[in-house]
Amino acid sequence: MHSSKLLSIFRTFSKKELRRCGEFVQSPYFNKNENVIALFNLIGPYAPEFSDKILLKENVFKKLFPAEDFSEQKVRDVMSALTEVVEEFITVSKVESEPVQQKIELADFYLKSGLEKYAEILTREIDKDLLKESDEDAQFFLKEFRLEELKTELVDSHRSVKNYLPALEALDNYYLLKKLHMSASLLNDTNTFSDGKIEIPLLKELLENIEKNEQNFSATIRAYYHAICVLKDKADNNIFKKHFPLLKEILLKETDEIPDSLETSLFTLAINFCIIQTEKGESAYYKEAFELGRKSIEISTRKDEFTLLPTVYESTAALGILAKEFDWAEDFAEGFKKHVSGEHRENSYHYTMARVKLYRKDFRGVLKHLLNVETDNYDYYLSTRQMLIRAYYELGETESIYFVLEAVKKYLQRKTDIPKAIFDDYRNVFRLMGALTRLHENPEKAKRNIDKLREDIAENSTGGIADWLQEKVNNLR
Repeated sequence: MHSSKLLSIFRTFSKKELRRCGEFVQSPYFNKNENVIALFNLIGPYAPEFSDKILLKENVFKKLFPAEDFSEQKVRDVMSALTEVVEEFITVSKVESEPVQQKIELADFYLKSGLEKYAEILTREIDKDLLKESDEDAQFFLKEFRLEELKTELVDSHRSVKNYLPALEALDNYYLLKKLHMSASLLNDTNTFSDGKIEIPLLKELLENIEKNEQNFSATIRAYYHAICVLKDKADNNIFKKHFPLLKEILLKETDEIPDSLETSLFTLAINFCIIQTEKGESAYYKEAFELGRKSIEISTRKDEFTLLPTVYESTAALGILAKEFDWAEDFAEGFKKHVSGEHRENSYHYTMARVKLYRKDFRGVLKHLLNVETDNYDYYLSTRQMLIRAYYELGETESIYFVLEAVKKYLQRKTDIPKAIFDDYRNVFRLMGALTRLHENPEKAKRNIDKLREDIAENSTGGIADWLQEKVNNLR
């Protein structure tokens, strides 16, 4: 039961959400199954981890059906029924969290039912509500479009030509934000996971229009424009030098004008651009990336409640490490652990602390934290194996290195879902680590092969691991 869908959902809930879910489950309008209520009441006290042994299926069955013999299917049926009620709670909560959208749907009902008077009252309310919204993201403009469409239908119901211009303007803003956001994401993924290029319909024309009238567009659209220009020509350093400073300036000086829902993606793109530059040997961009990452976190902490995805938590700490801000990175890892969302909080924390300890040269600390990392995806597995080998190398534990290398070799042979570019990068790094270890064990051979290995490292590895490999090769002399 610990790995069930039901408990996975519950682990994402805040205390408030869990309490409201309990009220929902006990409402006879939504649920009339007493066993479902009993199961929720049994589970609730074990938040937020829900890992207690009482939640094993056999123990749950005894609590729910004390006079009966164990039946796994019966437990599954109650769990399934509770999961359905919980999913309905999530759906209803989502609708309740959008009061403006509720009013739009109600106004649309009144209009189509011939109750124009009530529709008009609601559109005036919606107008006032939208003025109070601070985030002009794509969803804002979609609501504005629906509102303007309703107003046009109400005002011009008896005219032959209807003025849809305000609705069309809102629709354009919605389309632009969605188009640019999704295009940037697609281009970034294409650059990361494949060597090919992709042509996005109408994107070229949109970018040309923004370039001609840039001053007329919002900070968000201008930021995406500069980001996409870099993404489209990732190998052109002149394009980068032209557009990256402008993107950075918008993010640092016009942050308040960018919707919360898009801030993270824009900061992440800008940080990734910096990392790419560091891989080209431009080490000054480690500091640039760190400053952007720190600014992004500062903005997030202004919100009443905020959470960090494990990937954002890990990458933000990594920026501090790469910028040699080790105290900041460790303080961040410890202080922001509680804000990491989902069931992977502990995993993400230990993974991040292992990286901090590695760069602080606390190699026993690295091994201690890696013992607590579950390597359930290839990136976790392969990156933790790299850290293990580095720690073992520094500790002089050669046999352990060969054991890890053999395990990695078998892992790569059976894994078929790793993108080719990433697979090749990892395979080369582990090959180079093996070559380094063998030369370390054989000083005479090292003298004859150091230059060859140094060239191999320069050609087949990048970033921090390349720096470490080169440093260790130089120490062999």
